[in-house]
Amino acid sequence: HLITQQWNYQDAFKLINPQIKDEQLSTCAYGTRIDYIYVHPRVNERWNLTKCSIIDTKGVTDHNCVYAEFSKNSSN
Repeated sequence: HLITQQWNYQDAFKLINPQIKDEQLSTCAYGTRIDYIYVHPRVNERWNLTKCSIIDTKGVTDHNCVYAEFSKNSSN
């Protein structure tokens, strides 16, 4: 909770996929999501998070890759 509550970073995957519940993002089972991309509103004012997804790497590693795409904010 230090990253999200005290430092105010946000989980990029949750921002793009608000319909997915925390219990669907378990970090205990093999091959589930254990990598994250965090964004901070102050840092990202010039950039917009446009996409974020989890890439299935089953059989290759116990990590599932997190992919994020940003676009430059045209107003800055």
